[in-house]
Amino acid sequence: MRKNGWTATSVLITSLMAATVFTMPAAASATTATATATSDSLAFAIDAQLDANAPLPAAYAIVDGNDITFGGWEGAGPDTLFVVGSVSKSFTALAVMVAVDRGEISLDAPVTDYFPDFRLAGAVGGEPILIQHLLNHTSGISTTGCNLDAAIPGESLEDRVDQLQSVTPESEPGEQFTYCNVGFAILARVLEESSGRPFADVLQSSVLTPLGMTHTYTDMATARENGLVEGRTTVMGFPVTRPENGVEAALADGYVMSTARDLATYAIFQMGDGRTSDGTQLISSGLLEEMHRGTVVVPGFEGTEQANYAMGWFTADVNGTTIVNHGGTTPRYHANIAMVPSEQLAVIDLVAGQWLSGAGSTSAGAVSLLMGQDASVSPLYGIGTAALWIGTLLLILTIVVSWRRSRARTLNNRRPKVLSGPLLVVAGVVLFVGLSLPGIQETGSLLSAILFGWENTPDLIVLVLAWPLALVIFGARSIVERVRSRG
Repeated sequence: MRKNGWTATSVLITSLMAATVFTMPAAASATTATATATSDSLAFAIDAQLDANAPLPAAYAIVDGNDITFGGWEGAGPDTLFVVGSVSKSFTALAVMVAVDRGEISLDAPVTDYFPDFRLAGAVGGEPILIQHLLNHTSGISTTGCNLDAAIPGESLEDRVDQLQSVTPESEPGEQFTYCNVGFAILARVLEESSGRPFADVLQSSVLTPLGMTHTYTDMATARENGLVEGRTTVMGFPVTRPENGVEAALADGYVMSTARDLATYAIFQMGDGRTSDGTQLISSGLLEEMHRGTVVVPGFEGTEQANYAMGWFTADVNGTTIVNHGGTTPRYHANIAMVPSEQLAVIDLVAGQWLSGAGSTSAGAVSLLMGQDASVSPLYGIGTAALWIGTLLLILTIVVSWRRSRARTLNNRRPKVLSGPLLVVAGVVLFVGLSLPGIQETGSLLSAILFGWENTPDLIVLVLAWPLALVIFGARSIVERVRSRG
């Protein structure tokens, strides 16, 4: 019983340790002593973090007025293509605002004014969802509804939005912030219905072409033909090339593909007055400012660069200075744009890797400098990799010890302790429920949670599934041994 007790305890301790490591914020030891953001200090902060990450293709750009500094790692450079993840939302928001500026769409109009077939399973308070609500992530759609297709996306944009017909909102529109990927898919459908053209065409003609973003793409096949770097997954800390399938239906919220050079052009426009590089007024300066005006408080992020949400951008006011920021993560890529429009200062980073590789922390130190804080390097990659190896070794040790004890009992004709088996089975079930519940709450089902985990961190998902399974198997075996010995 003692060894089996140690088995259950080791599993719980390791799982708690892994849960702590894999959900901790990306911040740790300081590496610079200055809080002054310059091109050199920002580049140093990004390089320091990339050096602490897994070795992944990465590129960055730093805009300082009229000067642009580029950097690259593992063969990537300013013209290397990456998937930009949720940074795509800012492109969709800009396309919407261009339509607003032209009088084709009103921010205060219900979605059904332009997209009559849109509907949910019900409503809270009877108020319609407005265009503004979708841009602000205040549609009232629940987290589960927003992530309904996170692991099993619809085959088309229409299918993806139609899935919402089974979703009932959790709050009245405009009442609370819930980050909602599918909300931007709805906006894409609004643009399609109002223009009579596919969303990719709308985005190209209203945003990409006017801004001169000639190396930014809306479909993965074309991007691959033009040099898209393949994404990476870290397996037990080692980067493994694992191609990602582009999801056409998620273009509006996650699958624009671009380069550091094009995103520098994009940032310069975002920090300007609504005019493109050739002097054309794409949208009014007032509407561009409105896109950056945080109107909704983001719960749990007070005091950070994600304190508020505007339209396709997070914002924060730091000592009277506005920081405009948005990151993006897909199973194999990470991107981030952070801007200080009043200083004409921006940082863009792109990485072909997922969060456990440290990719999500690449811009953390640079953003801290933009906020007037000391830069730091996140140890997520090192600690996360160590936790995976420790957890795996403990699991192997647990299996070996349990098997040897079972074999010893059989050879010596000894019965297992009365509570040994039941306790292990209960511990396995409780552990499985505890580890699965957050994923189910996010994605809506156990299958979606497992598939989503497999896409993002296959080694971690195998480990967290193996622990409960091992406990249940050893517990069941102990129960069977005891029953047989009594016979």
